[in-house]
Amino acid sequence: MNITTKYGIAKNVKAEPYCADETFTLGFVKKDDNGEYILLGFDAPVSDDPTWRFWIEKGSFNGSSETQDAELSQEDADKIKALYEEYANGKEARHEQI
Repeated sequence: MNITTKYGIAKNVKAEPYCADETFTLGFVKKDDNGEYILLGFDAPVSDDPTWRFWIEKGSFNGSSETQDAELSQEDADKIKALYEEYANGKEARHEQI
């Protein structure tokens, strides 16, 4: 699945946990040889904050970064929500097998 952003396309996105339980990365939109990158991610809703947040992190691998709203289409936002549901259901299924 690909997601279109104002900076380009994140290809073959996959929800990967990032920092906090409700925060995920989806993949790089751009990454260059100078260490600059644009990363697409999202914050899933939790009980005390039911808001979906889709974000872009622009930065460099030397440590500096800036986060901003990803400004996605409703169609792409719905794709990410469905991807998260698959992830969450798989996580529950793996937990039940233990």
